[in-house]
Amino acid sequence: MNRYVCYTAEGYTVAPNGEDIDNCQILGFVDAEDRHDAIEKLLKRNPWIEKYEFTTYDIVAARIFYED
Repeated sequence: MNRYVCYTAEGYTVAPNGEDIDNCQILGFVDAEDRHDAIEKLLKRNPWIEKYEFTTYDIVAARIFYED
């Protein structure tokens, strides 16, 4: 089983001086067989992602650990 970090480039944070800064948002970590499976599991387990209108097709699943 592989472990994935799922993130999106949507969103921003506010700096201490009040300026908006574009950034990546980590949405979660998932154990899955592949990237497609990771995103499916992420969305199933975290309904808030769609509730808050993140663009689901822009979510990136990056493998951070794998087993042989």
